Amino acid sequence: MTLMQRFLRDDSGAVLAELVLTLAVVVTLCMVGLTALRSENSLADNSAISASGA
Repeated sequence: MTLMQRFLRDDSGAVLAELVLTLAVVVTLCMVGLTALRSENSLADNSAISASGA
């Protein structure tokens, strides 16, 4: 049974809630990852600026 068939057959909204929660977790992890990458880049830039004596 495909995901769409499960979604269409389920009247309780449980599958929809599960999809929404899964999407929320994925988006949160992506945001955390992007924030970590940005902070690493900022730290590297700050270190380079400090090392150059500017």
